[in-house]
Amino acid sequence: MKQLLHWLACIAAALSSGAWAQNWTHFVPPEGDFRVVLPSAPTRHKAPNGAVEFRAEGNNQQYSIYRHPQGGANTIEQARMISEQRVSDDETGTRRARRQTADLASNEYEFRIRGVHYIHRVIMEGGRHYELVVQAPDDEDHGLHVQSARDFFNSFQMGSGLAGGFARLLNVPAPDTCQKRPNAYARRFCEYLTCLAPGQEANPICTALPRLR
Repeated sequence: MKQLLHWLACIAAALSSGAWAQNWTHFVPPEGDFRVVLPSAPTRHKAPNGAVEFRAEGNNQQYSIYRHPQGGANTIEQARMISEQRVSDDETGTRRARRQTADLASNEYEFRIRGVHYIHRVIMEGGRHYELVVQAPDDEDHGLHVQSARDFFNSFQMGSGLAGGFARLLNVPAPDTCQKRPNAYARRFCEYLTCLAPGQEANPICTALPRLR
């Protein structure tokens, strides 16, 4: 009996600290201009230069969506400079990470600053840009998980306001590919992304997922 109680307590502890403890959400802001999968409901913050930040946390990582004002940046390089100015007020303390460390796309960049690793993706739309950021301690064992960052990036969809809709998610892998992820949190993020793709509604992996809030 004691062994059973101990085993149940271990399971409860694991569940409370893992992917199941997250309040996963398919977040749409009041303006209806985008939606994205997040491990928890985000909070809204004012950011420099008239931007707005939506910020959530999960598994020792911070996820942010910055909505920048019209005319803030016209190129990825201009967006990168805005990001660097925000995350570091001292250029000598900023080190741009090597491209090959995360196999970056043309609209992505990363920094390592004072023990924090940042990876960014920029979306240009309608004269403004949106900046998706994941940050975590710059630690090989407990640091930024690039696959989960990409799941966050790939779940981002532009909308057309409250009266409009969102384009379908395309070119995402099947949910069963998520089993290769290294831990329960990474698998769960992958499953929520892939289960949003058309045609996966009846997939057993998707039907077993708790509903997104």
